[in-house]
Amino acid sequence: MNADSQNAELQTSTVGDFLRGCCNGFSLPDETLENIAEERSLLLESPKKDLDKKTKELLKADIYRQICLLPSVTSSVEDADGGWKHKEGGMQISENDKKHFREEANRIYEMYGENTIGKSSMKMNAFGMRVWQRKC
Repeated sequence: MNADSQNAELQTSTVGDFLRGCCNGFSLPDETLENIAEERSLLLESPKKDLDKKTKELLKADIYRQICLLPSVTSSVEDADGGWKHKEGGMQISENDKKHFREEANRIYEMYGENTIGKSSMKMNAFGMRVWQRKC
């Protein structure tokens, strides 16, 4: 691959391509990717080369947040005919994997001063319960 073809490839790479590359093998619908881009005031068709480091990292954190929201197990479809077999779909993601993606997303969000996932700024203090004696 020569330098001209590498430059052409970099120029044609889009925000959508970047988001799909951040999914790490997880299948997120195009509508989800469009929503993530739209929340950052971007279009999926926009060139990736126009993104700065902060925007790229925040987009990556947004993808990780969506991965945390995926169901833990999805079903698969299996076809068989005689000696031929085909299986597609199906995925399993553990709670540890989700925890890892959540922690990574929160690290990025905290670095840029954005709201984190699953952390509340509200604190509650429990003082117990006081039982009042009834007057007869």
